[in-house]
Amino acid sequence: ITCESPIEKGYYNVEGRALKLKPICIHCGEMCSTKTLLGQEQLEQRCLTNGFTCYPICVECLDSGCKILTSGRKNEVKARADSERKAERVKKGKKGKTGNK
Repeated sequence: ITCESPIEKGYYNVEGRALKLKPICIHCGEMCSTKTLLGQEQLEQRCLTNGFTCYPICVECLDSGCKILTSGRKNEVKARADSERKAERVKKGKKGKTGNK
């Protein structure tokens, strides 16, 4: 184990476990503010989960190219919803750009 090693997945809260730990970035281990640490809800809002349950990642690690690590099986319904939201955002972005000319 080195400083570059990701946080062990066993650290993160498991349903039914009595010991509850504060969320930290899976890559750097920082206990960031809720504005800079992206949990499942924030990753879903950004359409970055692709239907998976994801480990927390800080904005700095995400921006530096670190991968979003996932656990469990893919939820196809959530994946489809993410895909549709992404397409809608792209469509809205194109409409806004063409309307500004």
